[in-house]
Amino acid sequence: MRTNIIATLSTILDRILRVTEKPMNIILNLEEVCNLRCIQCDIWKSQITKPKLTLEIRKEILMKIKNWLGQYTLNIFAGEPLIHPQIFELISFASKNRIKTIITTNGTLLSEQICKKLIDSQLSAMFISIDGYRDKTHDYIRGKKGARKMSISGLSTMIKLRGKKKTPKIAVESLITKYNFKELIQLVNMITEFKIEGIIF
Repeated sequence: MRTNIIATLSTILDRILRVTEKPMNIILNLEEVCNLRCIQCDIWKSQITKPKLTLEIRKEILMKIKNWLGQYTLNIFAGEPLIHPQIFELISFASKNRIKTIITTNGTLLSEQICKKLIDSQLSAMFISIDGYRDKTHDYIRGKKGARKMSISGLSTMIKLRGKKKTPKIAVESLITKYNFKELIQLVNMITEFKIEGIIF
C-alpha cells in the first residue's frame, strides 16, 4: 500500500514539475480601463480612451502565436475587458481559428445583449469576480454601491442564455482579503446553488 502511495505521489510531482517546451496559455492584457474602483487595484485611474493597437495587428499577433504553438488558450485580461471596443471581434476571430478563449470580468456589464454576443463569439470560458456573500462586503472591495447585485444578475443572465450546452464554461473568482474571509463558506454555498463549473480563490 505504501509503495503504491509513493508511486502515485511520484507521478503527481512529475506532472507538476514537468516543463513543456512551449507555453500552453497566453495572456492578452488589453488596455487597462475599468468601470469599478477596486481597493486592491488602481487600473480605474487610467485615462486610456482608445486601443493602442489596431484590431488587425492583434489578429496578426494571435496567428503568429498559433503558428508557433499550434492550439493554445488565450486568457484575456484588462481592467474590465467588456469595455474594450475590440473584445467581441477578438474572441470571435480566435474561436474561428481554434484558439480557446477565456475572459475575466467583474460581471457588472453582463446584460442580455452582451451575454448573447459572448455566446455568439464562441467564448470558451469566463471568470466572474464576486468577492462577498454580502452586498456590503463586495461593494466595498469593488468600490461601487450595487456592484454585487449587478454581478449576480449578470451571472444569472449568462447561465440562463447559455442553456444546456453550458458554453461558455463559468467559474466565480474571489479574492480572499481581511474584509471577506469570514464569509467564504457562505459564498461557496451560494455559488454552489448556481450549478456552474467552479469557484476560484
